[in-house]
Order: sequence, then C-alpha cells, then structure tokens
Amino acid sequence: TSSVAGAVKVGAGLTVAPDGTLAATPPIATSSVAGAVKVGGGLTVAPDGTLAAIAPPIATSSVAGAVKVGVGLTVAPDGTLAAATQPTASAAVAGGVKVGCGLSVAADGTLAAVIATIAALRALPWAALADGATINVAAYAQRGDGGGGVFTWNSTAAATDDNGSALNPTGNAGAGRWMRQLPLGRVTPQMFGARADGTTNDTAAFNAALKVGRVTVPFGSYAVSGVLLTNGCEMEGGAGLGYAGDTAATALVRTVLIAASGAACILNAAGIKDFSLSGLFLDGSNTGCDGISAGSTQMTLNRVTVVRCNNGLGSASGSDLYTHIATLIDCEFANCTFGVSNLIDSVMLAGAVSACQQGLWLSSGAAANNFIGVRYEWCTQHNIHIYQAQKNQFIGGLVDRGYVAGAYLAGAADIHFVGVQFSRNGRNNDAAFLANSHLVLDSNNVSIVVTNPIWTAGRDDDGTGANTPQYGVTYNNANDRITLTSGDGGGYLTGFARGPEPTNYVLRDVTGSGDNIVTAARPYIRAGCIAQTLQTRNSTNITAGQTSTIALGQSPLTSGYTTYCRELAVFATDFNSGNSYAARFTLTFYFDTAAHGPSASAAYGEVGGSAVFQFSTTAGTLQLSTTGLAANGSAFTLNVKNSGGSGNFGVWAEMR
Repeated sequence: TSSVAGAVKVGAGLTVAPDGTLAATPPIATSSVAGAVKVGGGLTVAPDGTLAAIAPPIATSSVAGAVKVGVGLTVAPDGTLAAATQPTASAAVAGGVKVGCGLSVAADGTLAAVIATIAALRALPWAALADGATINVAAYAQRGDGGGGVFTWNSTAAATDDNGSALNPTGNAGAGRWMRQLPLGRVTPQMFGARADGTTNDTAAFNAALKVGRVTVPFGSYAVSGVLLTNGCEMEGGAGLGYAGDTAATALVRTVLIAASGAACILNAAGIKDFSLSGLFLDGSNTGCDGISAGSTQMTLNRVTVVRCNNGLGSASGSDLYTHIATLIDCEFANCTFGVSNLIDSVMLAGAVSACQQGLWLSSGAAANNFIGVRYEWCTQHNIHIYQAQKNQFIGGLVDRGYVAGAYLAGAADIHFVGVQFSRNGRNNDAAFLANSHLVLDSNNVSIVVTNPIWTAGRDDDGTGANTPQYGVTYNNANDRITLTSGDGGGYLTGFARGPEPTNYVLRDVTGSGDNIVTAARPYIRAGCIAQTLQTRNSTNITAGQTSTIALGQSPLTSGYTTYCRELAVFATDFNSGNSYAARFTLTFYFDTAAHGPSASAAYGEVGGSAVFQFSTTAGTLQLSTTGLAANGSAFTLNVKNSGGSGNFGVWAEMR
C-alpha cells in the first residue's frame, strides 16, 4: 500500500469496497463518527495521519487537513465525498473519509471529480468557476478511447474551440475555456476525437491535432482522407519498416493510416515546408488514391511504409509533380502504380521500392538526387524508369527482378550508377527489343556512367520463373553516350550488349564483356585500355597450316583527317608444349576521303609484307594480317595463320 502526499494515506490492511468505502480487510461493520465523515469500523488514525486497521478496533479520531477537496466535490450530510452538480471551492475536511465513485487524486494529492466525457465537461456549470480549477476527464466519448485528460479552467482564454485542446463550455458566448494540460507538448488524434477503428473517418481529429503541436499517433487503424500537414509539423507513430506484401490487415500491431472512402490522398503535403513523419504505415487499399502528395519542401520521412497507392510519394503526372529537398530514411514503397516519383535535391537512404508497376519514376526536371543503398525489386514494368531527368546518382543498392528491365533510360543525362548490383532483371523473359536486360538505353541518353557494377542472372527466389536476363545492356540509338567501367560484365544469358552500338561508347575493364557481344562491332574506347580478351572465332586450336580470324572494332572515323593510334597485343599459347608468346604492334588509322589502315610500326615485333605482321616461335611462325576494313574504319578482321609445320596454338588479341 502506498501513501499519497497531502491527501489520505492508506495504511496496510485496508480495502476499497464497491461503494467506495475504505474499510479493514476483512471488511467489518462501518460505524458512524460524529462530525463530517464516516470512518469504517476497526480503523485508527496514526500520528502521521495514516488510516490503518487495528486489532482490536479502537475509536476513530479525526485529523484536521488530511484531505484536500478539489473542484467539483461536495460533502454529503453523512460525510461522504462525492462529485457535485455544482462545483464548489476547495475546502479542508477533518478526519478520515468515505470516498464516493467518480473521484480521482491529482498530482498534488487533491481529490477531484472525474468527468466521464468531453461532452460532460462542456455541460458543467462554469459561471462561478475560479481560475485554475482542475477536472479530470475519463474519455473523449466512450470509456477507454484514449481521449481523456486533465483540463484547467482559464476564465480569460478566448482560444478557438478545437474539440481537443481548448473547449468552450456550452452556452458560453465570451471568454473562458477549459484548457487541456500538455506537460510534454505532445498531442494525440484521440484527444480530438479519433476513434482508430479503421472505419470512422478520423481526418478532422488529425487536422486539429497537427495545428496544436507534435503529434504522437498510438497503435491503431485510422481511416483518413487528405490529412492536412502543417509547416514545421512532426507526426510520429509506432510502425516499423514494412515489406512488399504487408497491408493494413496483415501488418503487425502498428500505427496504420487507411484511405477513407473517396480519398484523393492519405496525407496532403502540397505547399508544406519543413516537416517530419516517422513510424507510419499508409495503406491506400487499391482505391487509386496517393500516399503522400507532391508539392512539399524539406520533408523528412523515417520508417514510413506506403502500400497499395497510385503514387506512393509524389506524382508522376499533373501540374504539381515535384517533391523538393526530401530526406527518406529506411522507407518502403510497395504495390503502388508508381512507388516514388519526381524528387528534386533529395536523398533516399536504404529502404526499398518493391512490387510496384513503375518503381522509381524520374521525369524531366527531377534532378540532383542521391539514392544510397536502396533496393528496387520485383516491379512489373521497370524497377527504375528515368525519362529526360538529369543529374541523378545511384550508389550501392540492388536492382533486382524487374519484370521488363532493371533500369530504363530515355533522354536522360548525367546519370551515374556506382557499385549497384543488377540482378535477375527481365523476369517476363520478353522477346521485345527494349526488354529482358539489366539496363535499357532507349534513345538520346547523354553521359550515362556505370562504375563497378555487379551483374547477375537467375530465377525467382524459389527457383521457379524464367532464368533472366538475356542481355546486360540494350541500346536503341547510336546517339547514346555511355561509359561502363570495371565490374563483372557477366550476368546475362545471350550477350553482354545488343542494338546499334552508340557512337560514344566507352568500355573499361569490364571482364567477360567481349565473349558474346551481339553488335556488329565490339566496344571501343577512345583512350586507355578496354582490357578484354577477344578469343578466336571458334575457340579451337590453330594447328599447322590453319587460319583463324578475330573481329575487332573501334569508333568510326570521321571526315577531316581523323587519325587513331592503337596498340594491338597478341598472345599465343602452344598447347602441345605449354609455352606462351606475346607481341605488340602499333596500328594507325586515318581518314581523308576514305578510311585507311592499319599500317605497322617496326617498333614492335617483325614486319613482313604489306600490312602483315609476324612473330616466330620455337615451333613455327604465326602470321597476322588484316582484312575487311569498314568504310568508316569501325571494324576489321585480324587473320591469324599458323604457317609453321607444327604447333597447336590458342591466340588472343587485345586492342588498346
């Protein structure tokens, strides 16, 4: 048993009977005591004011000042404290007490009336109330709804009645308000009448709460329609990061906002600045509404999940497309038509965009964004779709199992993928040209840079589904400008690249990319080393007297006396002896009115005959010659002949 300072201190062996009487345990008959109060039989008052059971019982004495009577209490003729119809001023009552139903103990020890609902508080007589009078309200509208609280009367307050933090009594046309005590400065939607039953429209309660202060949203399901966020607002729930298959019905106990009937969006952020949302789970229920609307500036989202909306965040079409200076941390957007759309100057850190039709959508004007460690996966169109957007960077993360393509770019500029893993894209195994690839460059893309990627092919997680993609990169226009640097060029089934090879195509240190290139000419580089091994056409041994060919390519020569200087490195292994040999040659290509070359420099190896290079081995001589130079110099054939009487060679060539 604990004691309450300043009120009645309850000693050991006491109980509160159903009628509110303090009595000994086991209960004994109640006796009457002259004076203001009735004290249960068998009780005594210790020198410090504690009511306690004694054996044997002795007469009860009164202790002055033991109980402070709060506003809204009265003392009945038999000494019982009870809630009054007309609140009275505080008074001291001598002795022990019989505590009537509907009373509470305030922090300072004052016994006060507990009013059942906000409506009952409004109905209390207010004309004679003194400033500072305090009443405890048990609930907003019904027991256990979480909307009660402590209210203090302020006779001069004239604040607008907001149905939660400032209440105007019934019939009051002037000043005087019941003001809710908010010691932590936080409010809940329940304080303004939210039911959190998933059916009742709680939008008005959220709107009112957001105007008052920092909003904490307890666990529950709230049906809302276009909640109006406010400048500088903070709203925090208890939801953790969701996953693609989660809905309001299947999610664990969380703070869930469900789209109410007819909702255009769940949260309306248009024109709002400097606000933060955390721990919320938004479910559009496939009604066609948006999750968080476009048009905001300086938004922070942390552990926010948005599912089954048209636009999860932002907008893919319309007059107000963009979301500015957003920071998204550990957020999930899933099963939406568009997961995240049209950010500007924003950062998305970790989290995922999953199982949408279009995962990340960036159109013209969406620029200067950084996406770090984000998963884009299982989208039924493209995981990433960039149309005429500029200056966006993807660092790390995973682009996995896009049904059509992993990333689709058209008219984009200055797009960088750094250390991104492209995995199992093209799940539909679609035969269409602009599909079934990790990366599709549709047309007129400028300065697309892919550095240190990881490319992998595969099936669904359970081993079913098509093994995809067929290609690493698909080109649709020779005007594209792309640089692929380092990384693994594998992770495809048919070829590393297909389509009209871009005029400005740079490939550096991409292992495996030379094995199965489908284009007419292989990737080239204007400067530096492509660092790829180009095998003989049939990958079998070159025996005595046999000739094999290797197709080589480079950027086309243009008019105006263009000149290219290349280094050709040739490596040969005699499989009979195990010996290896190498030679290097300088090739010069130039264009005046037509393409010319190659010519050879005597600085490398032996030169024999016109445009014929050779180097000797211990078992015979390999002769190298070139034929089939294209009119624009973009392709030619290297012929390798084993002119010796023995040897069984494998030959590789690199052009630098």
